[in-house]
Amino acid sequence: MDEFCSFVQTYSLSQGLKKWGERAKTSAIKEVKQLHDQVVFKPIDVASLTQRERELAMESLLFLVEKKDLSIKSRMVANGSIQRGKVPKSESASPTTLSESITMTGAIDAEERRDVMSSDIPNAFVQAFVPKKTNGE
Repeated sequence: MDEFCSFVQTYSLSQGLKKWGERAKTSAIKEVKQLHDQVVFKPIDVASLTQRERELAMESLLFLVEKKDLSIKSRMVANGSIQRGKVPKSESASPTTLSESITMTGAIDAEERRDVMSSDIPNAFVQAFVPKKTNGE
């Protein structure tokens, strides 16, 4: 049996721009534009925030990878480490599927010769409805 090894190097925005130039810039703009078009962010005057809100404000980080087809993929994420120790895990968790679960399900589907379909929802997390808190936080 042939062995296969895959390694994907993730780069920060500045590293990606140095490595891939215009391709990285185009990818980063596409990612930020998706978030802008979905109206993910709402401008807030920093002076209007309480001290606690300023402490919990998260910055965005943008990472880039080169895919197998040599296209550049950008992904913007929130730096959740800022909230560590200040917000309960139950309020800050982003549930995700374990890789092992996906692999096991795929193996079962293959063994049982099931029809399988996959789909992608661009920016799925930012399209989710988030109810406003009612206790003033």
